[in-house]
Amino acid sequence: MADSTSTASSNLGYRPGLDGLRAICLLGVFLFHSGFSWMSGGFLGVSTFFTLSGFLLTAQALVEFERTGTVSLARFWQRRMRRLAPAAIVTVAAVVFSAPWWLPASQRERLAGDAIAALLYLVNWRFVEAGYAYELIFTDPSPLQHFWSLAIEAQFYLLYPLVAGVALRRLGGRRGLAAVLVALVLLSVGVAFLPGIANQGRFRLYYGSDTRAVEILLGGLFALAVSGGRGWARRIAFLGLPAFLLSMASWVFVGIDAPILYRGGLVGYALLSGVVVVAAGRPGRLATLLSPGPLRWVGRISYGAYLVHWPIFLVLDEANTGLGPVPLFVARVGLTLALADLSWRWVEEPIRRGGSLAPPRFAQALGFAMIAVVVMALVTSPIGPGLRWNLLRARWAEWTGFETEARAGGKIPIWNVFGDSSALTLLPGLVAVSETTGKMLPRGGRALMGCGLFDRGEYRNHFGEWKKPLGQCMDPAKQWRRVASERDADLALVLTGAWEARDWRLSPEGEVVHLGDPELDTLLRGQIALRHRRSPRWRLEAS
Repeated sequence: MADSTSTASSNLGYRPGLDGLRAICLLGVFLFHSGFSWMSGGFLGVSTFFTLSGFLLTAQALVEFERTGTVSLARFWQRRMRRLAPAAIVTVAAVVFSAPWWLPASQRERLAGDAIAALLYLVNWRFVEAGYAYELIFTDPSPLQHFWSLAIEAQFYLLYPLVAGVALRRLGGRRGLAAVLVALVLLSVGVAFLPGIANQGRFRLYYGSDTRAVEILLGGLFALAVSGGRGWARRIAFLGLPAFLLSMASWVFVGIDAPILYRGGLVGYALLSGVVVVAAGRPGRLATLLSPGPLRWVGRISYGAYLVHWPIFLVLDEANTGLGPVPLFVARVGLTLALADLSWRWVEEPIRRGGSLAPPRFAQALGFAMIAVVVMALVTSPIGPGLRWNLLRARWAEWTGFETEARAGGKIPIWNVFGDSSALTLLPGLVAVSETTGKMLPRGGRALMGCGLFDRGEYRNHFGEWKKPLGQCMDPAKQWRRVASERDADLALVLTGAWEARDWRLSPEGEVVHLGDPELDTLLRGQIALRHRRSPRWRLEAS
């Protein structure tokens, strides 16, 4: 999505079909984020953007290398920052500033961290660390959720010019770069099959820069193939229309939770995208199909549209507007495109073309703007400075051996805390209490966002669909026992929350239990007891 500028700005010449392709992919993302069940695979539009970015970046590097004998890193990074950072900073600032008026407090608690990670282009790893599965965008969304893809592209922009420059200059030109790209593709695919990564769940494979790099790298290989002559561009473009139709079919039939997607499916889709990109950039049937004026206009402003669409979709929902799915979609898209056009005219283009901001002044303005947004995010966060300070003290206590010293001075019971995000946010407060009262000593635990007590069966989401627990929530008994044995705790505090308040069934044919049913209470007590069956010195006391 980040390479949404017109290709006229590069030395490749303007290719209207690529702007049209951007518009189609953006529409797929919009439909997916609107919750239309018949567009369950619209998220794959982002994958096409990844491949398009790798294609254009490699093609531009080849043109520059042939003309100058080198790839200028400073010039490339400056162009990318001018193109990407201003609109991104404005979007994050607008979200942070407006959040108190529309974003629920439970979601605002992590907004400051999301904003900082988004500005640093590391938000994809923040979501990985938190176990924040992508399907939670429909149940527990962050207004900066969509920045994960921009973060992956920015990380690629930081490293790939270095790799391309070294390969072209030191490893034999095109052949050397091709060999490096093939090796990196194999490495990226292999990483996804490593047990330690694959077992973390789909969110790790979906958000990881290492596992998603294959889609960008394959775009680079396609650029090498078509730029080397020998008729490869014509042969690949011949398959463009069938590949485009297959891509569109996958948007309809492939869901984000399809296991095949993370076992080679994304690689196969990236190959289709590479063919489509080549065909869209050459005169032919597909390029003609993608070149109408309205599509070109949407493609030109697609970066700004992608930035602002998700917060707009969260603000304009059915509850706030009273609109049905189709009118609501039209309203959301209309406002998104209007704001994106303003962003293009007043922010993106003026700064990209230079204007009054020479390189030193641009860097200073960028730094001041980022600092201002970070300060605003911290000040407006419902998690005030005191609680954040408690969290830092909790971590410092563990690093400096506070637990050992405190326990040596007297019999202070050590607590473990287990549960979901509620337990995660409670822990800093417990640390503060322990320091002021000296009667308890929280010492970590196992708390993961999106993970309740159940690791089997299915729960009903707000769409009425039955879903299985997330991959990272599997076998919590083993995880909790390991933590308890390592931390040598006296007490275990287990918090139940939103996940246990849903309708559950232990099997597709099993009986559904509801909040308030004695059967659900029995199941919950059984799950808690199961966690500590190997800890006989612990006594179950639940209410």
